[in-house]
Amino acid sequence: MTENQQKIRIDLHQRQTQAMDAIDRLAKEQASKKSPQTAEVLYGGAKGGGKSVFGCVWCYNEAIQIIQRFKLQPTKYPIPLAFMGRKQSVDFTNTTLETWKKMIPPNNYTIRSQDKEIIIKDTVKLCYGGFDRSETVNKFNSGEFAYYFVDQAEELTLDDMSLLRGTLRLKINNTRLEYKGLLSANPRQCWLKDEFILQKHPARQFIQALPSDNPHLAAGYVERLADAFKHRPELLEAYLHGSWDSVEGADQLISEKNIRAAMLFRFYSPVITFISCDPARMGDDETVIYIWHNTTPIAQKIYGKLTSDRLQNLLHVLALEHKATHVVIEEDGLGGPIVDHQRKISAGKYQVIGITSGSGADDSDKYFNKRAEVYCDVSDRFAAGEISLDIDWMPDGDRQTLISQLCTPTYDFRGSKILIEAKDSIKKRISRSPDRADAFVLGQYIYPQLRRQSKDNPNATSRKPKKKRSTWAA
Repeated sequence: MTENQQKIRIDLHQRQTQAMDAIDRLAKEQASKKSPQTAEVLYGGAKGGGKSVFGCVWCYNEAIQIIQRFKLQPTKYPIPLAFMGRKQSVDFTNTTLETWKKMIPPNNYTIRSQDKEIIIKDTVKLCYGGFDRSETVNKFNSGEFAYYFVDQAEELTLDDMSLLRGTLRLKINNTRLEYKGLLSANPRQCWLKDEFILQKHPARQFIQALPSDNPHLAAGYVERLADAFKHRPELLEAYLHGSWDSVEGADQLISEKNIRAAMLFRFYSPVITFISCDPARMGDDETVIYIWHNTTPIAQKIYGKLTSDRLQNLLHVLALEHKATHVVIEEDGLGGPIVDHQRKISAGKYQVIGITSGSGADDSDKYFNKRAEVYCDVSDRFAAGEISLDIDWMPDGDRQTLISQLCTPTYDFRGSKILIEAKDSIKKRISRSPDRADAFVLGQYIYPQLRRQSKDNPNATSRKPKKKRSTWAA
């Protein structure tokens, strides 16, 4: 083996070594089980942890290792081994590819910019690019790779990753390889948190990378980072300390910190019982029903798409069973006819309220539509500590799914009006519809109105709780 076909030797710091060992260990475990699962490591969690450098060196060394293992020789048609990329092709070219050029000796590879390929010693090649380019996506449809490196993976959707994961099927000399994936990321409320932080998966592992772990950073980097984000302590926790719990994106509306604070409060108040419902619009959406006592749901019913008749009967039965005063339904799509029919069958035993997300907001000068008004109202009430949320009864998975969905919608401005990310956009980004969050915010939004109505009308139905709850905060 010539000198140019040796691995790049750099002084890996402790976290980088831990990440490299984890990938190899997971890959060997999956190969021994003949498992179809790809060994994946999410490496990151903060700025300045050496993520891109490690990714580039790892990709090169993996290529050299395969060349050595199979005694591959230079060829006119180099074997495509792997993919390196980011969401946007231009971002990869301007950042990660520049890191590659700094770290890998230039006589060891050739870059074919037009084809988006890095040729290593005329023997194998690494494809690179972005998920925004149709050429890249087309390569995934027919590509056969052994490993991949995705830089800033928080930019990708789960659908993007599914395309890439499906390419790991390369065989050399009819020999199955140990398939591996390395992802770098900064903290963000997205699918990465679900797959690598919250869930335990035998083929996936999260290795935290912090600037304090990286001895190669320029002097004063940590201090400059702390000064730059001193006005955003939650971002500082993410960028400096790698916290996936405290991170709140600049465009994130509802804060997980505020949700968890609401879970620590218990308020005494006469109980108003009501129901909120977000009907499924498409085949893979959920029909979500919450039964409420004031600001906390006490029960849930979650289904796939139901027929209108079945949903109407179900809501009617639940309203009578729980002696609900109101049923509030998302009116968009299939919800409109359901609201109309529900009013007919309620027979005055409960009131039916329809809310259309796409309709005009009450405060039309501030909000683009009703959806923006509803979400912003609930976000403000979380921040003000006006919500008591007792959901310990929920299964852990359901509770975390609800919290994750509540933290997912982002906001923007359409002119001077606040606009909340559309349901279809969220579904494309995280590969699921935020139906539980939508049903939840409907209930939270309507409760203050029901409480005012109850106070204004002495004959309105409300009940005292069976046990007095004290007001406290941990």
